[in-house]
Amino acid sequence: YQIDWPIVKLKGSSRDGVSSVHGGCGDHDGKRACTAICQSLTGTSLRSGWVLPCGGARYPAAANKVAKTSTWPADSKFAENLKWDGNNHLPSQLQRPLNHCQCLGKLPKCSPLPTPPPTPPSSCKEKGGWPGRKAAFDGHGGVVTVYGKKFTQLGGYYQIDWPIVKLKGSNLDGVWSLYGGAGNAYGKEACNAICQSLTGTSLRNGWVVPVGPGYPAAANKVAKNSIYTNRKLANGPFWKSYLATSKTKDPMNHCQCLGKLPKCSPLPTPPPTPPSFCKEKGGWPGRKAAFDGHGGVVTVYGKKFTQLGGYYQIDWPIVKLKGSNLDGVWSLYGGKPDDMATSQVFPTTHATAGDMTKMQAPPSGWTRCYIEDNSSNPYREMKCKDLVNKSKVCGGRGAKHFGCGAGTIGTSWVTNNLVEFSCRKNRDHDTKSGYAILQQTSVFASCAERKHTEQKATFGLNCLTCLV
Repeated sequence: YQIDWPIVKLKGSSRDGVSSVHGGCGDHDGKRACTAICQSLTGTSLRSGWVLPCGGARYPAAANKVAKTSTWPADSKFAENLKWDGNNHLPSQLQRPLNHCQCLGKLPKCSPLPTPPPTPPSSCKEKGGWPGRKAAFDGHGGVVTVYGKKFTQLGGYYQIDWPIVKLKGSNLDGVWSLYGGAGNAYGKEACNAICQSLTGTSLRNGWVVPVGPGYPAAANKVAKNSIYTNRKLANGPFWKSYLATSKTKDPMNHCQCLGKLPKCSPLPTPPPTPPSFCKEKGGWPGRKAAFDGHGGVVTVYGKKFTQLGGYYQIDWPIVKLKGSNLDGVWSLYGGKPDDMATSQVFPTTHATAGDMTKMQAPPSGWTRCYIEDNSSNPYREMKCKDLVNKSKVCGGRGAKHFGCGAGTIGTSWVTNNLVEFSCRKNRDHDTKSGYAILQQTSVFASCAERKHTEQKATFGLNCLTCLV
């Protein structure tokens, strides 16, 4: 492809800016400048046989709207040191201009910039203590990651000391050191695969490596063996096994690639912090339910929320209910120990006040709990200890000690002192808490089932002391 009257924009050079280009009648300055254009646009070379007319025509006047200065390569190493010379001549004033530039390959199309992909995880990996870079291009030769003892940016190119590659989708997938071949064709092909994979650029012209023994001993922690290729990797990722890493003859001491050393990509941007669950109502802070709204509770307010050792405390909690039978915002009844008589596990007893006078108050620190004994009570067949554990007594802290007993309600029938009988440590824990059959007797020594024939209003008694 040909570019007529090319104008270049330089960045990172000794003469950054937009300039027309000195062609030198096709001399070394013109060839170097045109080659730079070709390499930058398509990674290809100047067309062989390219020539420029000498004298006569100059940049058209319209070019003065694009550039205000002129430039040319400073010396033979400009591709490495990025050094350009120039002057302040307008393009239309430049003698021996670059009338055109001819490059091998296909002219790149003008296209909108692609949407950048999501930021990948950091590409600066490590293996065996050696840093690495992930391939940013198509994994030329199967190279997907390059490790090295050292990565260095130099003038117009970068160098990787003692490179080690990770291959994927090749005939020898794995992690390998490389044969350098003292810079022969095999070494160049391997080094070029690294350059193409990391930055899509070529091996630096003039690259050579010395002959000598293998990789340093530390490299054995990264790769056990070396490989080489005797084919053009552009035609397919084909490699051959060679020697142990530290014994590789003529190893790849370093690889030099045109362009800039790729940076480690930053870690992905974390998602935005979700809105705070700390709501307020009437000046009291609150927390929204993070789970399924147990019991319909969707928000909890409190005068104070405090994190303590292994648990947290909410002072004076108030709840907002949704999807319940009483939706709205409510304060809560905290209850008292004897309220366990009316809990789900300990339903209300049918005993009368007169019956209760038959039993003295429990000892200090103990609490009475009753269950109704009839055929519809699902807890009557449960062992006493299981019933106490299921009930989450003592505000959920659990019982410290408890005992069990039973007797028949009826003013003329209760002759034993059930409180005295039951409020003892470890009393009848494995007996049943109620009775499936209607029973009558004056005294029950335990909750074991006993069958009788008359009075039918029996009840079980659990007596417990709470953990503090």
